[in-house]
Amino acid sequence: MTVAHHKGRRLLFIPELGSRRASWNAVTTLTGGLSEIAQIASSVSATLRRFDATYDRAWVENVDATGLRAVTPDELVEVRRPVSYVGMGRYIGTVVVPTTWADPRAVWFESFNERHHYLDLLLGGAVSQMSTQSLRLEWPTADGIRVHYPDAFLLIGTRRLLVDVTTTRRVSDERAMSTFRLTSATARELGWEYQLLTEMPPQRARNLRFLRACQSAGPAVAAAWAAVSERSGWPRQLDRLAHDLADELGDWGTGLGAAWHLLATAQLHTDLDNPIRPETWIDTRQEKQVQPWRIQI
Repeated sequence: MTVAHHKGRRLLFIPELGSRRASWNAVTTLTGGLSEIAQIASSVSATLRRFDATYDRAWVENVDATGLRAVTPDELVEVRRPVSYVGMGRYIGTVVVPTTWADPRAVWFESFNERHHYLDLLLGGAVSQMSTQSLRLEWPTADGIRVHYPDAFLLIGTRRLLVDVTTTRRVSDERAMSTFRLTSATARELGWEYQLLTEMPPQRARNLRFLRACQSAGPAVAAAWAAVSERSGWPRQLDRLAHDLADELGDWGTGLGAAWHLLATAQLHTDLDNPIRPETWIDTRQEKQVQPWRIQI
Protein backbone atom coordinates (compact mmCIF):
# COMPACT_ATOMS: atom_id res chain seq x y z
CA MET A 1 0.00 0.00 0.00
CA THR A 2 1.31 3.46 -0.88
CA VAL A 3 0.09 6.31 1.32
CA ALA A 4 1.00 9.93 1.80
CA HIS A 5 2.34 10.53 5.31
CA HIS A 6 4.85 12.43 7.39
CA LYS A 7 7.81 10.45 8.65
CA GLY A 8 6.75 8.30 11.58
CA ARG A 9 3.05 9.15 11.40
CA ARG A 10 0.83 6.08 11.42
CA LEU A 11 -1.94 5.48 8.92
CA LEU A 12 -5.25 6.10 10.72
CA PHE A 13 -8.42 4.24 9.66
CA ILE A 14 -10.84 5.95 12.07
CA PRO A 15 -11.95 9.60 12.31
CA GLU A 16 -9.78 12.02 14.26
CA LEU A 17 -11.33 13.26 17.48
CA GLY A 18 -12.56 16.84 17.31
CA SER A 19 -12.78 17.24 21.09
CA ARG A 20 -10.20 19.18 23.06
CA ARG A 21 -7.41 16.99 24.45
CA ALA A 22 -6.96 16.98 28.21
CA SER A 23 -3.70 18.61 29.28
CA TRP A 24 -0.94 16.38 30.62
CA ASN A 25 -0.95 18.29 33.91
CA ALA A 26 -4.62 17.48 34.38
CA VAL A 27 -4.13 13.82 33.43
CA THR A 28 -1.16 13.23 35.73
CA THR A 29 -3.03 14.91 38.59
CA LEU A 30 -6.24 12.91 38.02
CA THR A 31 -4.40 9.59 37.79
CA GLY A 32 -2.52 10.16 41.02
CA GLY A 33 -5.26 8.78 43.31
CA LEU A 34 -7.00 5.43 43.32
CA SER A 35 -10.54 6.79 43.53
CA GLU A 36 -9.94 9.39 40.82
CA ILE A 37 -8.38 6.96 38.37
CA ALA A 38 -11.15 4.39 38.96
CA GLN A 39 -13.78 7.03 38.24
CA ILE A 40 -12.14 8.01 34.93
CA ALA A 41 -11.65 4.35 33.96
CA SER A 42 -15.35 3.61 34.47
CA SER A 43 -16.28 6.30 31.93
CA VAL A 44 -14.23 4.76 29.11
CA SER A 45 -15.50 4.34 25.58
CA ALA A 46 -13.63 3.05 22.54
CA THR A 47 -13.50 3.57 18.82
CA LEU A 48 -12.79 0.36 16.93
CA ARG A 49 -13.04 -1.27 13.51
CA ARG A 50 -15.29 -4.29 13.66
CA PHE A 51 -14.54 -6.92 11.04
CA ASP A 52 -16.76 -9.49 9.34
CA ALA A 53 -14.45 -12.26 8.11
CA THR A 54 -17.25 -13.95 6.16
CA TYR A 55 -17.86 -10.94 3.93
CA ASP A 56 -14.35 -9.43 4.28
CA ARG A 57 -15.56 -5.99 5.34
CA ALA A 58 -14.84 -3.64 8.22
CA TRP A 59 -16.67 -0.67 9.69
CA VAL A 60 -16.03 1.86 12.44
CA GLU A 61 -17.95 1.71 15.71
CA ASN A 62 -17.90 3.57 18.99
CA VAL A 63 -18.77 1.42 22.01
CA ASP A 64 -19.18 2.09 25.72
CA ALA A 65 -17.74 -0.05 28.52
CA THR A 66 -20.61 -2.55 28.30
CA GLY A 67 -20.08 -3.08 24.58
CA LEU A 68 -16.31 -3.23 25.03
CA ARG A 69 -16.52 -6.09 27.54
CA ALA A 70 -18.06 -8.37 24.91
CA VAL A 71 -15.51 -7.70 22.15
CA THR A 72 -12.98 -10.36 21.07
CA PRO A 73 -9.76 -9.81 19.07
CA ASP A 74 -11.00 -11.68 15.98
CA GLU A 75 -13.89 -9.22 15.69
CA LEU A 76 -11.41 -6.37 15.25
CA VAL A 77 -8.81 -5.14 12.77
CA GLU A 78 -6.30 -2.35 13.30
CA VAL A 79 -7.55 1.22 13.71
CA ARG A 80 -4.09 2.49 12.79
CA ARG A 81 -1.08 1.01 11.06
CA PRO A 82 2.65 1.79 11.07
CA VAL A 83 4.18 2.96 7.80
CA SER A 84 7.73 2.70 6.49
CA TYR A 85 9.91 5.42 5.03
CA VAL A 86 13.50 5.88 3.92
CA GLY A 87 15.81 6.36 6.89
CA MET A 88 13.35 5.15 9.54
CA GLY A 89 15.03 4.13 12.81
CA ARG A 90 12.89 1.13 13.70
CA TYR A 91 11.65 -2.08 12.15
CA ILE A 92 8.02 -2.84 11.34
CA GLY A 93 6.39 -6.01 10.05
CA THR A 94 3.77 -8.65 10.74
CA VAL A 95 3.56 -11.84 12.77
CA VAL A 96 1.15 -14.71 12.10
CA VAL A 97 -1.26 -15.29 15.02
CA PRO A 98 -3.92 -17.86 15.95
CA THR A 99 -7.41 -17.04 14.70
CA THR A 100 -10.91 -18.37 14.21
CA TRP A 101 -10.96 -16.89 10.71
CA ALA A 102 -11.10 -19.31 7.78
CA ASP A 103 -7.96 -17.66 6.35
CA PRO A 104 -4.65 -17.17 8.21
CA ARG A 105 -4.21 -13.92 10.10
CA ALA A 106 -1.14 -11.72 10.59
CA VAL A 107 -0.96 -8.60 12.78
CA TRP A 108 1.37 -5.61 12.75
CA PHE A 109 4.26 -4.86 15.07
CA GLU A 110 6.19 -1.59 14.96
CA SER A 111 9.49 -2.51 16.64
CA PHE A 112 11.69 -5.53 17.31
CA ASN A 113 10.76 -5.05 20.96
CA GLU A 114 7.07 -5.59 20.14
CA ARG A 115 7.82 -8.52 17.86
CA HIS A 116 9.79 -10.40 20.52
CA HIS A 117 7.13 -9.88 23.18
CA TYR A 118 4.43 -11.10 20.80
CA LEU A 119 6.47 -14.25 20.08
CA ASP A 120 6.85 -14.76 23.84
CA LEU A 121 3.11 -14.40 24.44
CA LEU A 122 2.33 -16.79 21.59
CA LEU A 123 4.79 -19.47 22.77
CA GLY A 124 2.91 -22.58 23.83
CA GLY A 125 -0.35 -22.01 22.01
CA ALA A 126 -2.48 -20.69 24.91
CA VAL A 127 -3.44 -17.58 22.91
CA SER A 128 -6.44 -18.30 20.67
CA GLN A 129 -6.97 -14.81 19.18
CA MET A 130 -4.84 -11.68 18.89
CA SER A 131 -5.14 -8.24 17.31
CA THR A 132 -2.84 -5.22 17.43
CA GLN A 133 -3.57 -1.49 17.42
CA SER A 134 -7.26 -2.40 17.29
CA LEU A 135 -8.73 -0.04 19.92
CA ARG A 136 -8.66 3.66 20.64
CA LEU A 137 -9.58 4.00 24.32
CA GLU A 138 -11.17 7.38 25.12
CA TRP A 139 -11.58 8.92 28.58
CA PRO A 140 -13.56 12.16 29.04
CA THR A 141 -12.42 14.50 31.82
CA ALA A 142 -13.42 18.01 32.87
CA ASP A 143 -10.29 19.30 31.12
CA GLY A 144 -10.91 17.46 27.84
CA ILE A 145 -10.46 13.96 26.45
CA ARG A 146 -7.45 11.67 26.72
CA VAL A 147 -6.94 8.75 24.33
CA HIS A 148 -4.65 5.72 24.08
CA TYR A 149 -4.09 2.95 21.53
CA PRO A 150 -3.04 -0.25 23.38
CA ASP A 151 -0.47 -2.22 21.40
CA ALA A 152 -2.15 -5.63 21.56
CA PHE A 153 -5.40 -7.32 22.57
CA LEU A 154 -5.39 -11.08 23.22
CA LEU A 155 -7.83 -13.83 24.11
CA ILE A 156 -6.34 -16.60 26.29
CA GLY A 157 -9.03 -19.14 27.12
CA THR A 158 -11.76 -16.88 28.50
CA ARG A 159 -9.30 -14.19 29.64
CA ARG A 160 -8.91 -10.94 27.75
CA LEU A 161 -5.51 -9.26 27.94
CA LEU A 162 -4.40 -5.77 26.91
CA VAL A 163 -0.67 -5.28 26.32
CA ASP A 164 1.52 -2.22 25.95
CA VAL A 165 5.16 -2.57 24.90
CA THR A 166 7.37 0.34 25.83
CA THR A 167 10.94 1.21 26.87
CA THR A 168 12.60 1.69 30.24
CA ARG A 169 13.11 5.34 29.31
CA ARG A 170 9.36 5.88 28.89
CA VAL A 171 8.62 4.15 32.20
CA SER A 172 10.43 7.05 33.91
CA ASP A 173 8.22 9.55 32.04
CA GLU A 174 5.30 10.55 34.29
CA ARG A 175 3.13 11.48 31.30
CA ALA A 176 3.50 8.04 29.72
CA MET A 177 2.98 6.30 33.05
CA SER A 178 -0.22 8.22 33.73
CA THR A 179 -1.62 6.77 30.48
CA PHE A 180 -0.43 3.26 31.33
CA ARG A 181 -1.95 3.49 34.83
CA LEU A 182 -5.24 4.65 33.33
CA THR A 183 -5.17 1.76 30.82
CA SER A 184 -4.46 -0.71 33.64
CA ALA A 185 -7.36 0.66 35.70
CA THR A 186 -9.63 0.45 32.65
CA ALA A 187 -8.68 -3.19 32.09
CA ARG A 188 -9.62 -3.95 35.71
CA GLU A 189 -12.92 -2.11 35.26
CA LEU A 190 -13.69 -4.26 32.20
CA GLY A 191 -12.70 -7.50 33.94
CA TRP A 192 -9.62 -7.82 31.71
CA GLU A 193 -5.91 -8.14 32.45
CA TYR A 194 -3.13 -5.72 31.55
CA GLN A 195 0.60 -6.11 30.98
CA LEU A 196 3.16 -3.32 30.54
CA LEU A 197 6.37 -4.70 29.03
CA THR A 198 9.80 -3.13 28.47
CA GLU A 199 12.91 -4.39 26.68
CA MET A 200 13.45 -8.14 26.67
CA PRO A 201 16.92 -9.62 27.33
CA PRO A 202 18.74 -10.02 23.98
CA GLN A 203 19.41 -13.73 24.54
CA ARG A 204 15.74 -14.46 25.18
CA ALA A 205 14.84 -12.57 22.00
CA ARG A 206 17.35 -14.66 19.99
CA ASN A 207 15.97 -17.90 21.44
CA LEU A 208 12.38 -16.90 20.67
CA ARG A 209 13.21 -16.05 17.06
CA PHE A 210 14.86 -19.44 16.61
CA LEU A 211 12.08 -21.41 18.29
CA ARG A 212 9.44 -19.62 16.22
CA ALA A 213 10.85 -21.37 13.15
CA CYS A 214 10.47 -24.77 14.86
CA GLN A 215 6.78 -24.56 15.74
CA SER A 216 5.27 -26.10 12.62
CA ALA A 217 4.94 -29.88 12.23
CA GLY A 218 2.36 -32.25 10.82
CA PRO A 219 -0.15 -33.55 13.40
CA ALA A 220 1.05 -37.16 13.13
CA VAL A 221 4.71 -36.21 13.45
CA ALA A 222 4.03 -33.85 16.35
CA ALA A 223 2.04 -36.55 18.18
CA ALA A 224 4.85 -39.10 17.65
CA TRP A 225 7.44 -36.67 19.02
CA ALA A 226 5.31 -35.95 22.08
CA ALA A 227 4.75 -39.67 22.73
CA VAL A 228 8.49 -40.42 22.54
CA SER A 229 9.34 -37.54 24.87
CA GLU A 230 6.92 -38.82 27.52
CA ARG A 231 8.99 -42.00 27.88
CA SER A 232 12.14 -40.11 28.86
CA GLY A 233 13.21 -39.32 32.43
CA TRP A 234 13.18 -35.65 33.45
CA PRO A 235 14.98 -33.35 33.56
CA ARG A 236 17.23 -34.24 30.63
CA GLN A 237 20.05 -32.43 28.90
CA LEU A 238 19.25 -31.38 25.34
CA ASP A 239 21.95 -33.58 23.81
CA ARG A 240 20.69 -36.68 25.66
CA LEU A 241 17.07 -35.91 24.75
CA ALA A 242 17.94 -35.50 21.07
CA HIS A 243 19.80 -38.84 21.06
CA ASP A 244 16.85 -40.63 22.70
CA LEU A 245 14.43 -39.12 20.20
CA ALA A 246 16.78 -40.05 17.34
CA ASP A 247 16.84 -43.68 18.52
CA GLU A 248 13.04 -43.79 18.32
CA LEU A 249 12.53 -41.73 15.18
CA GLY A 250 15.34 -43.06 13.02
CA ASP A 251 18.05 -40.42 12.67
CA TRP A 252 19.88 -37.67 14.55
CA GLY A 253 18.48 -34.78 12.50
CA THR A 254 14.88 -35.84 13.12
CA GLY A 255 15.61 -36.35 16.82
CA LEU A 256 17.13 -32.90 17.24
CA GLY A 257 14.29 -31.34 15.24
CA ALA A 258 11.81 -33.08 17.53
CA ALA A 259 13.52 -31.63 20.60
CA TRP A 260 13.38 -28.11 19.16
CA HIS A 261 9.72 -28.57 18.20
CA LEU A 262 8.77 -29.67 21.73
CA LEU A 263 10.50 -26.58 23.15
CA ALA A 264 8.92 -24.30 20.53
CA THR A 265 5.43 -25.54 21.39
CA ALA A 266 6.06 -25.37 25.16
CA GLN A 267 5.54 -29.08 25.64
CA LEU A 268 9.03 -28.99 27.13
CA HIS A 269 10.70 -26.06 28.88
CA THR A 270 14.07 -24.51 29.55
CA ASP A 271 15.48 -21.16 30.67
CA LEU A 272 15.15 -18.97 27.58
CA ASP A 273 17.14 -16.14 29.15
CA ASN A 274 20.38 -18.13 28.63
CA PRO A 275 21.96 -19.71 25.52
CA ILE A 276 20.57 -23.14 24.66
CA ARG A 277 23.53 -25.53 24.42
CA PRO A 278 23.86 -29.36 24.23
CA GLU A 279 24.28 -29.47 28.01
CA THR A 280 21.23 -27.27 28.69
CA TRP A 281 18.68 -28.92 30.99
CA ILE A 282 15.19 -29.54 29.57
CA ASP A 283 12.15 -30.34 31.71
CA THR A 284 8.42 -31.00 31.41
CA ARG A 285 7.74 -28.43 34.13
CA GLN A 286 8.28 -24.73 33.72
CA GLU A 287 10.16 -23.09 36.55
CA LYS A 288 8.80 -19.76 37.72
CA GLN A 289 11.08 -17.07 36.31
CA VAL A 290 11.68 -13.47 37.24
CA GLN A 291 10.47 -11.19 34.46
CA PRO A 292 12.22 -7.82 34.95
CA TRP A 293 10.74 -6.55 31.68
CA ARG A 294 7.21 -6.74 33.11
CA ILE A 295 6.31 -3.52 34.96
CA GLN A 296 3.95 -3.76 37.90
CA ILE A 297 1.27 -1.07 37.97
